[in-house]
Amino acid sequence: MEKRISKIIVGSAGGTTGKGAKTYKVSLPTKWVSEMNLFNTQIEMYYDGEKIIITPHLSLRGFLDNKKALGHNLMLTVGKRKSRTRQAFRSRG
Repeated sequence: MEKRISKIIVGSAGGTTGKGAKTYKVSLPTKWVSEMNLFNTQIEMYYDGEKIIITPHLSLRGFLDNKKALGHNLMLTVGKRKSRTRQAFRSRG
């Protein structure tokens, strides 16, 4: 695990935000962004009360492709009538 000390960039929020509202930004090292393939502008962030976790945001197709590459058998249910609309996605190999 690699550790870095970074600064939080604090700015004034604009637009229709309330008076005194702030925005907070953190710069990420290029190496980490490259290794995690965070080139898409969307990420997922989780906060558990003590730490913030950042992961790449995957489309449904990206998620399925990733899981198939790991050898998982997947079942995708589409629509309300599960019994008639199931599509199986199985890994090949």
